[in-house]
Amino acid sequence: MRRLMNLLMLSTWLFVVVQPEKLPTLGRTSRDHRRVQNRIMRSEGMPQVNASETDWWKTESVVSTKQFSEMTDRNLRLDAQGHPHIGYGSSGYIKYVYQDTSGWYTQTVGIGNYPTSLALDREGYPHFSYIGERSSIDYPTDYLIYAYRDAVGWHEQLVDGEVGMGTTTPLALDGDGFPHISYTGYDGLMYAYEDTAGWHIERVDSGDNPSLALDRDGYPHICYMSADELKYAYREASGWRIQMVDSEGAVGSPSLALDGVGRPRISYIRDNNLIYTIRYGAIWPLDSWGYGLPGSTITYTLQVLNTTQFTDTYDVAVSNYVWLTEVLESAGPLAPAESAALEVSVRVPATVTLGSEDTVTITVTLQGDSSKTGSATLTTFAGYVVLIPVIVK
Repeated sequence: MRRLMNLLMLSTWLFVVVQPEKLPTLGRTSRDHRRVQNRIMRSEGMPQVNASETDWWKTESVVSTKQFSEMTDRNLRLDAQGHPHIGYGSSGYIKYVYQDTSGWYTQTVGIGNYPTSLALDREGYPHFSYIGERSSIDYPTDYLIYAYRDAVGWHEQLVDGEVGMGTTTPLALDGDGFPHISYTGYDGLMYAYEDTAGWHIERVDSGDNPSLALDRDGYPHICYMSADELKYAYREASGWRIQMVDSEGAVGSPSLALDGVGRPRISYIRDNNLIYTIRYGAIWPLDSWGYGLPGSTITYTLQVLNTTQFTDTYDVAVSNYVWLTEVLESAGPLAPAESAALEVSVRVPATVTLGSEDTVTITVTLQGDSSKTGSATLTTFAGYVVLIPVIVK
């Protein structure tokens, strides 16, 4: 019975279909509303909360639509003081609206009217990504723009001059404040990021409609549509890893977030149903590459996650390898949803020739239940790799 309660399968996606139309109809009075609300929460095992008769919403008109011919999707962010910051497109311009203790303020960021993305840095300054649509000597007709404001004022940078019209441009800032953007270019699904050397652009896959999140190490995770499939891509030191999430029915409109242990969670539409899915795996990442000269030792760091509802320990096994591989025999005990780092050392033999490779499989199995297992594949090459960044000026 204890194991039957474990509904979270290892190394798989857990799907939940959200059907709000099946909720009970709310009554006409506030007392009826609270009665139905409480009944819903009790049926779902949630704590009972009674709303006060004095609960209310404060609504403000920030920008009058009479000033514009149209208004596109909005992005809302809150700064450290809880003040709202909003970005949107309107009548060919990207607009920025924010509030402080003195009131509301509106500024024009640039020229463009496609979906924009807004992020705030640690100091509360706004950063935007959007698609411009003007033609001039300096910029092509459709281009990806990154704009930000600091104490001096607004700054604008051209990131990519060959993008798809109407593409979403999700933006995220890493721990050092550098921007990361995903979007659709002429070559497919693209990923752009800035560091001290400038802008770098990479092709991820064929696809569009991306949603972007960064993990604790600053690596990007993207969910997106590719033909009729929902896919998930994540980047690590050795390159991009791509997984197919869902291809059943008409899927679209994905949105991605990472939880506290780095697991991707995605909401999207399938056949007019709202779907929520979580990537569960006892070991992460599933595939890794490494390079080392003959005679050197390569160390991989994996994460073992306890996906059960109890404190448990996982046995660790090594298989399908030739080169000397060392790893602990177990991981844990781990509390529910707790993760632990698992280091794996692979010794590149001093006698192998450059270009040789070896693959090892690391398998973790729940003690007492061999059906709950997960594995990761590590590929080590004898040699070295030289990365040449592509810098867009």
